[in-house]
Amino acid sequence: MERAWTTLTKPKSIARVVRDINRKQYHQAHVTPFGSGPVANAFGPSGDTPVANNILNGTIPPNLQSPPLLPETRRILESNATAYPSVQDGTGTITNEEFIAAYSVSKESTSSSPSGRHIGHYKAATKDPTLAQLHSRMMSFPFVHG
Repeated sequence: MERAWTTLTKPKSIARVVRDINRKQYHQAHVTPFGSGPVANAFGPSGDTPVANNILNGTIPPNLQSPPLLPETRRILESNATAYPSVQDGTGTITNEEFIAAYSVSKESTSSSPSGRHIGHYKAATKDPTLAQLHSRMMSFPFVHG
């Protein structure tokens, strides 16, 4: 069933639609162990819980290992349980510089998202400051509260 196009002209309506589309696109990991369930709860929405800090400092807490984790989840935790010199708090937003750094080194053969945009679209946007800013802001919408 094909959906009819709707023209939006009010900035709040446009922002709401973009936010909803980005939430769907950037929240695909919700059904993974790090997106929901005991592991996700242990890390919290910002990844700044004592459990997350323990892992970043090299220790997987025993209470995180029960119920038994999938082997893939365990490997991810083990690879992240490496002592780092310091952990910086994130802002929950994607900067222009982060957008450019991520997509300028991505291979064009990398799979695109369900949005249907080819990764080349994003790579091209890294060459234009206005487009890079637009994309970094759109990608940050799901992290904006409200």
